[in-house]
Amino acid sequence: MSTLRGGKNVYGPHNLQGNWTEERLEPHHQKASEDKALQLAPATAKQWSKTSEEVGAHSKHLVSATSKVGETWISYQEHPDRFNTTTGTTHCHPDLQEPPFKGPPKPDLTEYHATWTKGDAGRFEKPKTGYAP
Repeated sequence: MSTLRGGKNVYGPHNLQGNWTEERLEPHHQKASEDKALQLAPATAKQWSKTSEEVGAHSKHLVSATSKVGETWISYQEHPDRFNTTTGTTHCHPDLQEPPFKGPPKPDLTEYHATWTKGDAGRFEKPKTGYAP
């Protein structure tokens, strides 16, 4: 381990500091994580418990009986559309995307074409006499 201003560096790849994506793949870190997973529970394990496991314990029997299981984890809601996010709608399939800014509507050009593109078509015809190929 390296030192940090005279003290021991307590950070390692197990607490996601620094270049942990590559460092946790090193053989000595792999071995340490395997050994850590195989450890037995401490002797005082029966004296403590996780409070997070007790959240909702008073109504677990009600939840299992009334839960609606569907395609997604959010399907228990009556209106799942209200959970749509701007990220979800922005990064959807390209066929479903709508541009955020729309240009001006295309004007009706029939009157313009009728005024400016008529009457001068004969200018580009080849003359009948005096034409040399």
